[in-house]
Amino acid sequence: MLEVGRRPAPNQVAALLGLAESAPVLLRRYVGLYDDIASELVSLWAPLDVARSTGLDQEGPLTVPVRQLMTAGITERLTRIDERLRARRPTSDERDALDLVEGEPVLSVLGSVVDSAGRTVLVVEVALPGSLHVLEDSYGL
Repeated sequence: MLEVGRRPAPNQVAALLGLAESAPVLLRRYVGLYDDIASELVSLWAPLDVARSTGLDQEGPLTVPVRQLMTAGITERLTRIDERLRARRPTSDERDALDLVEGEPVLSVLGSVVDSAGRTVLVVEVALPGSLHVLEDSYGL
């Protein structure tokens, strides 16, 4: 766990949540390890009312899955996740948290969790070191 607290929403997060630029939101950020190697940096951004009602604002690691907290803490049903994938240069915070070498890209997976009223109630960004991950899929024809 790297941090839990109130932060100004970055522009992209604010837009996805339907908030004004730099509006206060709750940020939970942690590094996921695999075989003692930093393999993902996960950032959860929630509007303050959602963070309070779901318990996402509690300090320390969560003991209940995020989906379970969200389902129990909001009145509307979660209906979909809109996802964007993008290869990009890491931010300095990502480079430090993931112990990346200079010039190593990350794969950013940005997901918006939308409820049945059409409100985005959570934005999740996962930054994956480019040298550790391969995405593979199969589609029926």
